[in-house]
Amino acid sequence: MAEYPEQGRRLPEIPESGLRELIVDNYRIVYRRTPKAVEVLTVFEGHRLVAPGRTADR
Repeated sequence: MAEYPEQGRRLPEIPESGLRELIVDNYRIVYRRTPKAVEVLTVFEGHRLVAPGRTADR
């Protein structure tokens, strides 16, 4: 993820947010890229949806 931060898809629930996600096994890793780092915001079971307003940047 650190080497290729664009590999994850845009978060489908809130695509305009700039957040991205990777699916790993049964988990969704929601993250954002900053100029100096990749920040992991949350990790949860893959069947759950992200509700707008439930991320650290909102």
